[in-house]
Amino acid sequence: MSAEDYYFFKHAIVRDAAYALQLPSERSARHAHAADVLEAELSPDELESHLLELAEHAGFAAETDPTYDTRRLDYLVRATKWAGEAYRYAELEVAATGVIEHPASTSQQKAEARNSLATGYRIQGRFDEAETVLSDGLGAAHGFGPGIKAKLLSALGAVELRKRELDSALEYMGQAVTCAEKAGDGTILVRAIANLALIQFEAGEAASRDTLARAGEIAKASGDAKVNALVLSHTGRMLHHAADFAAAEKAYREAIDASRIVGDRAGEAVALSNLAELLRVTDAPGVGEAMTDALKLAREVGDRHLEMNTVGNYGLFLMNSDDFETAEHVLEQSIRIASELGDVHGVVSGLDNLTVLYINTRSFDRADATSLRAIETVSDERDVAMIRRTRGVMFAHMGRPVDAAAELSTAQRVAREYGNDLDRHYVEEALNELVSGGLIDANAVEEFPRES
Repeated sequence: MSAEDYYFFKHAIVRDAAYALQLPSERSARHAHAADVLEAELSPDELESHLLELAEHAGFAAETDPTYDTRRLDYLVRATKWAGEAYRYAELEVAATGVIEHPASTSQQKAEARNSLATGYRIQGRFDEAETVLSDGLGAAHGFGPGIKAKLLSALGAVELRKRELDSALEYMGQAVTCAEKAGDGTILVRAIANLALIQFEAGEAASRDTLARAGEIAKASGDAKVNALVLSHTGRMLHHAADFAAAEKAYREAIDASRIVGDRAGEAVALSNLAELLRVTDAPGVGEAMTDALKLAREVGDRHLEMNTVGNYGLFLMNSDDFETAEHVLEQSIRIASELGDVHGVVSGLDNLTVLYINTRSFDRADATSLRAIETVSDERDVAMIRRTRGVMFAHMGRPVDAAAELSTAQRVAREYGNDLDRHYVEEALNELVSGGLIDANAVEEFPRES
């Protein structure tokens, strides 16, 4: 038996009993010694993954030596940063909560911890918890500097965007920009402006491109590579939804490269997932590899919302590859994730994708039932255009051209009123395919896109 084995306890109860038999002062001294030995013996890289353990030892050591309480706070601050960058959300929650509750932590440290914790919650899809952490922080921010408020407001705007609460997202992100301008903090400012541009775009505001251009100019001037990668990713998304696929692909690939250079795995995951979706739409080479890489990376960083989108796109890729059985299973999985997240848009998109699969397998009764379920769930006019387009395709393949024309006319009208260029592109693409295939008469549709 080795010396190490000799000192292992056979059961945790025995260990706890032995621990309780020691005098509090002796326990405190031993914890102090453990902290000192760990810090002295571990390399800087090894130390990072033991910061929470060090914080625990320092907390007990502080019972007899108050200097260890300062060290405990330092360990917790460093552990919060490390856990956030490593996407270790359980450790992040413990460390950040410790910083927030520590009586000696500064307002800046508390704000940073709240921002990191809320980011972790947002990525995991725990939106209510993220909102609570940030709202509590803003409620305690009276008298704090505008830089702290800007960071908290920006994080809250990002949460609202994920929830598709676009009005509140615009309000919070706009306030974040104002506070960042007052603080003169270029990094917070350019990130807030870039995210404001994305929210404006999702809300259909024409100012989104000018806002993003402003963010790009500031990012280049500041030399902040991580923010520049964010601007590239948002640029790709806007170009993608403007149906400018070649330019969007270029922007996505540049965003991926830039994210890799700065080690931003979460940013890389978003750009890679968007690229995979684009390659599926354009049926470009390498789409299968991009899909599996994007899904692996989304799961690695723990981004549930991104996983939902990527799983849905992977299901469509499998469907287009005629692997209908696997595709159905994968698409149902995307709906389950969306339901768990409370993402109505995600549920509707998943149901629409499943309807397309049933159309392709000529399971029209299931397609009709699934699309009607999507209509009952929908809460966004843009989703109405998507579902009506799919139902139009369904009726056309069922040999019901009058019903098909009615649905497609509705889809076209809603897409033109509420959608973006990509929404309109999809409706017009479906119309052209059905007319060229002789399934519907162009004259039966209210405004057939003859210029296409």
